[in-house]
Amino acid sequence: MEKMNLVRHSMRSILSNTQVRNSGERIVNVIFAKPIDQIGGIDAGQKNEIGERLIYESDPNIKRAVFIAAPHRGCKIATNPIENLTKNFFKYPNAITNAEVDFESAVSPEDLADCGRQIVKHMGSSVHSLGPNMPFFMKTIAQKMKNGVPYHSIIGRADPNDPIADSSDAMGTYSSSHLEGATPENVLHATYNTILRNPDSAEEQRGILFLHAGSSHARTPDEVHEGINHNTGLHRLTQ
Repeated sequence: MEKMNLVRHSMRSILSNTQVRNSGERIVNVIFAKPIDQIGGIDAGQKNEIGERLIYESDPNIKRAVFIAAPHRGCKIATNPIENLTKNFFKYPNAITNAEVDFESAVSPEDLADCGRQIVKHMGSSVHSLGPNMPFFMKTIAQKMKNGVPYHSIIGRADPNDPIADSSDAMGTYSSSHLEGATPENVLHATYNTILRNPDSAEEQRGILFLHAGSSHARTPDEVHEGINHNTGLHRLTQ
């Protein structure tokens, strides 16, 4: 339990990403226009709960992370017309999103930054929160990664003829899933919906698990870091 390896897909990867980073005051500053202790309309206990949700440190037991089809910078589908039809069906529990605070009536708009006012406007809609380049996403990936924790990306490319930089897994884009420092970053022919069943994805995860355990496996180090595996169409991008 003191040497955990997180392997997560989709939005779960976003949650895992916060477990290997230190937030500092970045999230607080993007939501509020002033320090939490200066916000009016809420009591000390509520301020403490908000701080616990927005200011966090990396989990010391996590030693490696694997992100699969992860929309680290959000997803365009969250802002298309279908979002208006679905947003009322997908909600965050209120106790998680607002720390039992009625932000609309208790917190003055003057105490909120632009992002904070948008959050209040769409309070509870987990679909809307996945929009591309939302401030929360951008501030999260700007946070310092825990020292010494290697992380890996497995990214789908629905059309193998698309240039990697312009590709998509039919849900999110490569540019959203890409993380600087991922070693290696693996781009394979798969969609968001098929990547977990994809044999190349399974092989990559298997190799990473063996690596994490300090054991050898079927592939040699040269094979892991090769530029292109022509037999499978799997592209491995290494730093």
